[in-house]
Amino acid sequence: MAKWTLENLARTSEIMLGTTNDAVNAAVVAALIEKPEVPSNLINLAGRQRMLLQKMAKETILYSLFLSMGATEQAARNKKLSGETKVIFEETHDALLHGNEILPKTTNVCILQQMHVLWESFEPFREDIISVLNGDDSEKSMLEQKAALRRIDTDTEVNFRAMHKAVGW
Repeated sequence: MAKWTLENLARTSEIMLGTTNDAVNAAVVAALIEKPEVPSNLINLAGRQRMLLQKMAKETILYSLFLSMGATEQAARNKKLSGETKVIFEETHDALLHGNEILPKTTNVCILQQMHVLWESFEPFREDIISVLNGDDSEKSMLEQKAALRRIDTDTEVNFRAMHKAVGW
């Protein structure tokens, strides 16, 4: 894949995600006004976790691809984005469990159990993300990244399903 094509893909993806997030946030605000009894923030943040898993995987893959092309500026940007996405996912997971200024503490046993299942499958995924982001462009590191990226590909879907199940309770 040409560097230009990959740069275009990364840029377009960010624009589309930003536009989608703006629309979702507007819908949440409207829902809070129209039906304040519905936990719109909770529903939004729980659902957003699924997107964050995919975003983290995408940014990690882009990091590795840009790194392999010698595009260090783009690699560094995606490394930073993936790290930020990981932190947002982890902080939101904690807030969904323990509550914060806008979310109540989760007390539903089924949801708590499913969030535990999610975290158990997220931990190896997170370790692979970190492993790729700590990699370099040496041949050994690129081979290790390739193996980790294959697991990330599989684990993104596993984690997505686990979070989807938690959202559905």
